[in-house]
Amino acid sequence: MKVCAIKHNSGTGNFEDFRKKLALAVATCSEIIIGPYDSLGKGLSSEERKSEIYEQIRDLSLGVDSLIIPGTITYPINEKEIVCEAPVFHHGNLLGIFHKEKENGEEGLAEKNGYTYKRGNNSKNRLSFKGKKIALELCGDHGVQDVHGCDLELILAYDNRAGFWISASNDDFKRSAVVCDGYAPKVEAFDYDPDRTDRLQFAPCEYSDSMMITSV
Repeated sequence: MKVCAIKHNSGTGNFEDFRKKLALAVATCSEIIIGPYDSLGKGLSSEERKSEIYEQIRDLSLGVDSLIIPGTITYPINEKEIVCEAPVFHHGNLLGIFHKEKENGEEGLAEKNGYTYKRGNNSKNRLSFKGKKIALELCGDHGVQDVHGCDLELILAYDNRAGFWISASNDDFKRSAVVCDGYAPKVEAFDYDPDRTDRLQFAPCEYSDSMMITSV
């Protein structure tokens, strides 16, 4: 399975720049395309802005077989609460949404704007696609989210320490991982096999200025 991770600085870039990169990624015909945390909006976006962005991504997903997980956006879901959300698009449809659980500044952002932060349940942040069991980890959820049984971890980050690391609680099964970090920015892929002497290895990748492609 070919996975494309988009290289984008979520702190200094904007959605218009990211959308151009996403269009290039769609042209690679990768089975899965991912973007980094905060790629769809830095800070708090309005529900109207979120809807506009989703419509543009929905249009890009028409006519291609790629599963597109473009990144995250934080917005109010009602008059009291905000969520940090990662949408999933396929064949022009919004296939599903996933919400971040861990708090990494979202509570302060919510309070500043008169809201509360509604945490997701990261145990539900999983999906299956083309025979792969996939765990989707949204920034701070990585490292605390239970990913047992997955074949592939997709890590959408905005973190100066972003990367793929193994903890004692989840290092006993083989899988691949792709990191898409909007802070550095950087994109990288790993292969982990607990039966090897060198358990954690970088996976072979092809790089361009705006993306990385790997096979998992």
